Amino acid sequence: MRTEQSAALKFLYPIVVRITSFAGIALLIFTFLIFPRAVKPSMLDEEVQIIIEQIDIPQTEQFDRPPPPPQDHLCRLNLKAKTLPMM
Repeated sequence: MRTEQSAALKFLYPIVVRITSFAGIALLIFTFLIFPRAVKPSMLDEEVQIIIEQIDIPQTEQFDRPPPPPQDHLCRLNLKAKTLPMM
């Protein structure tokens, strides 16, 4: 008996999935057609105008060059080790 039930489930599973998928999609479409979005007509008539003020900002100039970043002591030792010839 167990093999007959499992065979029936394997046979009916794709059919049940398709039917429920189509029913769900049809229910969603029907719901959105019956209950459209409620929009007040007065909301569509008004226009809000936003005024943006434009200000000219002068370009900045760099007069002095910034000092170089500080180097690590370990970084300098590593550079010296790379420059030494190997024997």
